[in-house]
Amino acid sequence: MLTHEKILEIEKNITKDIEQEFKLIQKELNFFLTYNLDLYFLREFIKHYPPKAVRDRAEVLLETLLNYFMKDLIEDIKKLDHEKQYQFFKEGLREKIKERALNNLNKLIPLSVKIPEEKDFEKKYPVVGSVVLTTGGIATAVILPESLIIKSIPAASSILASIFLLKSYKDQSKRLKRKWKKEIDKFLDQSKDIITSWLKDVEKELIFEINRVYSTLFTSDIKIEQSLLNLGSSSNKT
Repeated sequence: MLTHEKILEIEKNITKDIEQEFKLIQKELNFFLTYNLDLYFLREFIKHYPPKAVRDRAEVLLETLLNYFMKDLIEDIKKLDHEKQYQFFKEGLREKIKERALNNLNKLIPLSVKIPEEKDFEKKYPVVGSVVLTTGGIATAVILPESLIIKSIPAASSILASIFLLKSYKDQSKRLKRKWKKEIDKFLDQSKDIITSWLKDVEKELIFEINRVYSTLFTSDIKIEQSLLNLGSSSNKT
C-alpha cells in the first residue's frame, strides 16, 4: 500500500536520481569541451545537444517516477477480483499520465542553448589541416587544428611565426570554451529546476489518480494527502 512514508521515500529517491542524471550530462559535455574538436562542430554541438540530452534523461526520470508509484499500486490491484483488475488496466492510467507529461515537457525545454555570437568567428576560426612554412630552402610542415585556416603564408615565414599562430589559436579556443561552459552550466541549472518542477506536477497527478482508483475500486477509505509533497527539497534535508 502507498503510505505517506513510502511517498516521502519515493521523493527522496527521485531527487537523488535527478542529481545523478544531470551530473552525467555535465560530465559528458565537459569531455567534449576539453577534447580538441573543431570549433565549428563544438559550437553547434553545445547549442543543440544539451537540450536533447535533458529531454532524453527527463524521459528516463519520468519512467523511474512512474515505476516507483505504480509498483505498490499494481500489487494492490492484483488483490482485487478479475473484473476490477480488468477495469483498472483497460483505463491505461500510466500511459495517459506519461503522454500528458511528455507533451508538457516539450513546451518547457528550449530547442537550443543560447550561445553569444562571436564577432568575426568565421574569419578567426576557418578550416585547414596543415600548412607548409618555409625557412630559406627548408620546408617545414606545421600541423594546425582543422578549424584554423590560413589563406596565405609568405614564403619567408619563420617557424616562430607558426608557433605564435598556434599559441594565439589555443588561447582563443580556451577563451571561447570557458565562455561556452558558463552558458552550458547556466542552461543545465535552469533545466534541472524545470525538470524537478515538472516531475512534481506529475507526482501530484499520480497521487490524484491513485486516490481516485482507491475510492472507486477499493472498499477501504484510503486517501493519500497531497500536502506531503516534498519533491525537490528532500535533498536539502539530508
